[in-house]
Amino acid sequence: NLIACLQDWVDDNDETTPGGAEIYEYEGMGYKNFPFNRPFYSRSELTYVKGWKQVEELFPEWRSWFTIWSRGKLDLNEAEPKLLAMACNMEEEYVRRIRDEVAGYDGILGTSDDAKKNNLDDVLVSLGIPEIDQQKIRNRLTVQDSTTRIESIGKAGDQKRKIVLIIGNRTGVPSLLERYEEIIPYE
Repeated sequence: NLIACLQDWVDDNDETTPGGAEIYEYEGMGYKNFPFNRPFYSRSELTYVKGWKQVEELFPEWRSWFTIWSRGKLDLNEAEPKLLAMACNMEEEYVRRIRDEVAGYDGILGTSDDAKKNNLDDVLVSLGIPEIDQQKIRNRLTVQDSTTRIESIGKAGDQKRKIVLIIGNRTGVPSLLERYEEIIPYE
């Protein structure tokens, strides 16, 4: 059970959760000193978690969809429509209008004309989500996550790069949680 293995990786003890993995299971796999029994410091640590190889096989682009920095809920004001659709159990076309409204007149997130949503309940009602499903979806979404992802894509000659910053506590004194750079094939 991958969830149990993830829990065992970050808990502060060596007691194996049913279906999980602690030191003895990792030693049997040839790994020493695993799990770390602390929060993840980087997404690359996930690749050592028992069962994670299956995630990589089934969903190779998991790094674009998974974070270790958020508080666990998807920020309605910043998430891609595809992710919002999955969180709301809806077709993407229905939640895309929320993203369009937030992005404002220029259609670009993070600019002065953004119209961020402040009340999750109002959004769930406007999407027509039945009241019986709203609590389940409320547990998946937020309208104000303190963690943000900033992407910058630059081109020079035939080179193209993307730099991604993960910033914590963006409303107070921000801290850099993660920075990585990707080479993007030039089109």
